[in-house]
Amino acid sequence: MRKIREAPISEEELARAKGMAITANAVDLQTNEAQAGKAINDELFGLGFKNGDRYEQSINAVTREDVLRVARKYLCPEASALAIVEPKE
Repeated sequence: MRKIREAPISEEELARAKGMAITANAVDLQTNEAQAGKAINDELFGLGFKNGDRYEQSINAVTREDVLRVARKYLCPEASALAIVEPKE
């Protein structure tokens, strides 16, 4: 968490993350039902039913500096908690 707050991620890491996000979204929307559900939710939340059409463009617009800015704003190691879950003996 500290590392991502200190310096921008590499271009390769950003490209990999963008590819994964775009691919996961495409897989999630493989059925007509999923596409309709996404369009309905986007419309209900005021984003417009065609919001999903802009997903790939929006993801590709993210820069290394955007990631750094957001990481510095929302990832606070001093405010985090660690939970360890182990099987009951």
